[in-house]
Amino acid sequence: MLLYHLYNRVIPVKRFGLLVETDNRFVSNRNIAKLYWGIYESAELRMVDQYEIIDRDVIELGSSIGVVSSKLASKLSRANCLYLVEANPNLIPLIINNLKVNNHSVNYEILNKVVGYDHEEVRFVVSNNNTESKILTTEHVHEESLLQPTIELKDIVENYDLKDYILVSDIEGAEVEYLIHDTETLSLCKELIIELHETIYEGRNFRIGELHSIIVNLGFNLTNRIGNVFHYKR
Repeated sequence: MLLYHLYNRVIPVKRFGLLVETDNRFVSNRNIAKLYWGIYESAELRMVDQYEIIDRDVIELGSSIGVVSSKLASKLSRANCLYLVEANPNLIPLIINNLKVNNHSVNYEILNKVVGYDHEEVRFVVSNNNTESKILTTEHVHEESLLQPTIELKDIVENYDLKDYILVSDIEGAEVEYLIHDTETLSLCKELIIELHETIYEGRNFRIGELHSIIVNLGFNLTNRIGNVFHYKR
């Protein structure tokens, strides 16, 4: 059965009631298998699945192929909107298709930008694995790199005039930037689902425990943890 889905590239994620289209050269067979077995982004999906309904706007940083986005869409009130930020332009069609397959009425905006605070544009290296693209940190121009505009969390909140919101984040270590530089914008965030990553920023090593402490000091309370995925509320 798995071989059939590898060929057809549309994967039923029965555990979470999703269909996920993966017809794209940037989604690896390994990730397709993880989808089929219900272990791809399962911590985030389990946390989102606990909601009866989401009645706030949601910002998702690092939407990838739209798996968690689709689950969020299934829970979102029609009065609210999903704001999806994904750096890899090759994944945008999959996000759109997966939202359509799983929910036909959700309001959403997709922002094809990189979350960043130090430059207006950055070099972004596109991998043939949707979970492994990354920001280029050297001056060397990689043959698979793209020059992508950056966006800050406050830009989204201000541009769409959000009064409060839920933030879902999986951006491979770049979360440290908004945790440090966007504390005022985070004061409007009522819930945070975040995968924390040990990272180096501005020459300093940030461990997961330290990132957790930063979040708690911003006024959030930890309500759930699955591995390195944390759920906080105010």
